[in-house]
Order: sequence, then C-alpha cells, then structure tokens
Amino acid sequence: MFARPPVHRSLLAAILALLLAAGSAAAAAAQPSCHSPAELGTIRFRQLQIELWLAARKCEAGNGEYSRRYNAYVEKARPGLVENGRELQAIFSRRGRGVAAMDHYLTGMANDAQIRSQSAADYCQAAWTRLERAATLAPHALDELAVDAVPLPYRADPCPAAPSRRHAGG
Repeated sequence: MFARPPVHRSLLAAILALLLAAGSAAAAAAQPSCHSPAELGTIRFRQLQIELWLAARKCEAGNGEYSRRYNAYVEKARPGLVENGRELQAIFSRRGRGVAAMDHYLTGMANDAQIRSQSAADYCQAAWTRLERAATLAPHALDELAVDAVPLPYRADPCPAAPSRRHAGG
C-alpha cells in the first residue's frame, strides 16, 4: 500500500482562498457595466450633491451666502443623503468592488465637476440657481432635480432597454 502524504490545513486553506478569489473575480466580471434606472438615480443624486458642495466652496463671494444656503440644503436632505450613501455602497458591493472603489469613483466625480466648473462662464450663477432650488424643494423632490441637473452621470452608462416583444396577431 502507498502511504498518503499528509495534507496540511494551511495548504488547503490557501487553495480554498484562491478558489474563492477566482469565483469573486468571475462574479465581478459577470456584473453588467451598465446601470439600471434605479442605480442611475442613486448616482445622479450623489453627483448633484457633489456639484452643490463644489459650488458652495468655489463660488463663495465672501458674504457666506452660498455656504449658508448649502448648509440649509444639507440639513433638509440629510436623511436622503444618508440613504443615498447606503445605496451607493450596495451598488459597488453588488459589483464586487467595495468601498475603496466607491471612494475612488466619487473622487473622480468631484474632480470632473471641478474641471467642468473652470470652463463654464456662468458656472456660479447656474450653480446658485440649482442650490436655491435644492434648498427649497421637499426632500423627495430632490430626485427630480437630480434628473434635471445631471442628465447622464459621471462614467455611468444606462443599460440598453430590452427589446419589446410583439405578440402574433396583436
């Protein structure tokens, strides 16, 4: 009879870890690169918040009015912002990417907003109009403002609509 060599638990654990990592990578690769309408809404909402924050920092004229108006908006929108943060984490989690990838994405979104702000001649006036509207809207209406203000979010492509099926004889 042949003696079976001992299998070390650490070797088994390493093999299991590699298999799990490969499965996670495959699952992440299988996730769609497009975003559902609900995901786009979540991303739009956060992009609006980032752009309002940027305007409050960039456009302050010394009298503090932008900051006061932005702070009023944040106070009113706080529950929605907290929920939005949870939804963003869920999106990145479902795609197997995690919090670090989400932070990287949001930093890119903020950098993109900063770059765009430098080339728009009427940036501060347009931002003030959005900020005024955001500060006066009911929290549930902020989603509508986000759709108006952010038609296509930063690096977030919508999934193509499924083709409709026509029934024979109909």
